Amino acid sequence: MLDGIFKLTENGTTARTEVLAGLTTFLTMAYIVFVNPSILGDAGMPKDAVFVATCLIAALGTGIMALYANYPIALAPGMGLNAYFAYAVVLGMGFKWQVALGAVFISGCLFLAITIFRLRELIVRATELPLQYDENGPAGHVVALLLDELHGSQALKLHLPMPRSKRLAMLCRALLDAPGDRRTLGEWAHTVHASERTMARLFQRETGLSFAAWRQQARVLEAMGRLGSGAPVTQVALDLGYDSVSAFSAMFRRAAGTSPSAYRQRVPIV
Repeated sequence: MLDGIFKLTENGTTARTEVLAGLTTFLTMAYIVFVNPSILGDAGMPKDAVFVATCLIAALGTGIMALYANYPIALAPGMGLNAYFAYAVVLGMGFKWQVALGAVFISGCLFLAITIFRLRELIVRATELPLQYDENGPAGHVVALLLDELHGSQALKLHLPMPRSKRLAMLCRALLDAPGDRRTLGEWAHTVHASERTMARLFQRETGLSFAAWRQQARVLEAMGRLGSGAPVTQVALDLGYDSVSAFSAMFRRAAGTSPSAYRQRVPIV
């Protein structure tokens, strides 16, 4: 049965060899089950839930790799990425873990999209091409198709750039801590002892966004984190400083391409 599913004889191996290899792989990866919850726990995530999620994702990913792709590769959460998530994004940049998890969800959707539309396959094929290739041959056609796909793709609008200057960084962190604060740029500028014109110029120069656009994107990311955690749409709208749910929903739909209620339903709550 195993030989028929996994073509063991065709690949020059036996069931005993694969069982030993699987056991060895499991023992070398088992530490992830304990280290991953510890790292993400430092970011404020519930360790028990992360422990269960780590086990389930590793089992599901490895099962799909074995039964669908038929590759002898085990999958589990990446140790480098979880450290970056916890210590750089959450603790270093000051984002809440719910917001950062929303960004992870978006990146996962993008990776899925480039796989479905075969852009990933084109990228892999392009990396295997020689530096000197015939632009009119098959290699040139692959590169031309890849460039056309990249030019036609839309940039992610929810990137939230952080400024470098100390005064502006302090202002932005205050906005992230209180996304529902309705103070104007002039009022915020007064708190950091600067003019409104100076702060507007700094915002545009260091983030590429106006104050209003930056605050809106911060609110969208905060909303994604809260909705993904199961918070009611009405409560999220009021907490983020909107007078009505309809105004919040219109803003969220423009930014995320879907309504808050639809986003809340399709994001799994961990």
